[in-house]
Amino acid sequence: MKMQGMNLSRLQQALFKNLGLKAIALLLAGLLWFQVASQQIVQRTITRPLDIINLPAQFEISNDYPTTVDLEVRVRRNLALDSQAAPVVIDLRDALAEQKVVALTEANIPDRPSGMEVIRFSPPNVNLNIERTATRYVPVETHLDGEPAENFEVKGIRVQPSSVWIEGPTSAVGNVLSATTAPVDITGQSQDFTRKVDIFLEEKKARLQDIRQVDVEVEIEEKRRTVEISKVPVEIDPADPDSRLQAATVRVSLSVPVSFAGELTADNFRVIVNTQDLEPSSRWQEVQPQVILPDDLDAGIFQVESVAPVKVRKRR
Repeated sequence: MKMQGMNLSRLQQALFKNLGLKAIALLLAGLLWFQVASQQIVQRTITRPLDIINLPAQFEISNDYPTTVDLEVRVRRNLALDSQAAPVVIDLRDALAEQKVVALTEANIPDRPSGMEVIRFSPPNVNLNIERTATRYVPVETHLDGEPAENFEVKGIRVQPSSVWIEGPTSAVGNVLSATTAPVDITGQSQDFTRKVDIFLEEKKARLQDIRQVDVEVEIEEKRRTVEISKVPVEIDPADPDSRLQAATVRVSLSVPVSFAGELTADNFRVIVNTQDLEPSSRWQEVQPQVILPDDLDAGIFQVESVAPVKVRKRR
């Protein structure tokens, strides 16, 4: 037992002897290890944004190209790389209108950190279709959605402005036939209205130059039905004793709103013909008569559709 106690005492003395020197040695070993580890080269894959710079104002890129590039790199283990640092840059200051294939190299990373070696780019090449910017004046087309109120219909549509300027790559602008409005809802409408709506282009590479909205004016009117009035008297006006009518009456066709429930007779109209410009002849000549509505009939409601020509003979 006495021998064991002595051995333990000697072990404790050996462990704690020169404790300060041992601590310093341990610290130096740790620093050395950290220094070696930080200088270790590792291989990793990082993703960087692709920037196109200095494209001349008269040119555009008409195709889709990647917005990021994957880089396989060798770097020091402790090198911190911000996600937006070291972008891949393509400088087009001397660009021409052409299809251009850009092979990516380390020269396309002008802000490459010291100690970063690029082994591989993915994709290795970037294809660019460079075209001149073109402009064009195109009409605006509109689309209606829904149905107006019962017994009403669309009479007319007008768009203001009716045409707009567009711009974009030459090939894209050439594909555009018109700009289009967002659908205009006419559900339940029974009177004229105007609505401001957005316009857009189906061709995604083309764009509107300045105007983004137009006014769409929609005319709504009540549906109409046709009414025929027979045996409407015809008169020569001004009176001409040398002219003679082959038939004293005609049939008049006119349209009225479907809701009109009144009665129309031949007495509601005057049908006149003017023979002053007719040359005297032994033959019957056709003259288009004029239908005159009396003041108590609204010409906007009662609309003449047709009246057959009448035959007139004027003596020599």
